[in-house]
Amino acid sequence: MKVFRFMSKEEFEKFNNGETLYNYMQHDKNRTTSTGFCFFNLKDYNPYESIHFLSGIVSFDICAVFEVDRNRLKERYGRYKKQSIMPIPCMFPSIFYATEYCTTEYSNKDFNLIKYSEDIWRQWRLIEEQEDLEWRVID
Repeated sequence: MKVFRFMSKEEFEKFNNGETLYNYMQHDKNRTTSTGFCFFNLKDYNPYESIHFLSGIVSFDICAVFEVDRNRLKERYGRYKKQSIMPIPCMFPSIFYATEYCTTEYSNKDFNLIKYSEDIWRQWRLIEEQEDLEWRVID
């Protein structure tokens, strides 16, 4: 299964250094059923388009795409606001439920990094007509 996650530079460096990352955070139960690290299925969501509903929730330092055994993740859901990208934001953003995949620990031993993109916020701001991020593919 191919999944993606937005993360801080620190988390990405720890992952690349082979550390096992742990997160037992129980997120806001009114907004999600996930615990720990959250990922989205690449088949369901485009990372570039996800910026709209993840803004203010995640770190946009890095977006990483991984290949992982589906059994390593728990399928959950999150409630998000889909903001308008019109010049004047909609006063009543639509609410939708997104399928998320979560785990309380992961490392480069079980998550295979396929590609990543850096400084996501800068990319989105400068080239709003763009439909994808600038990726660095791992060989």
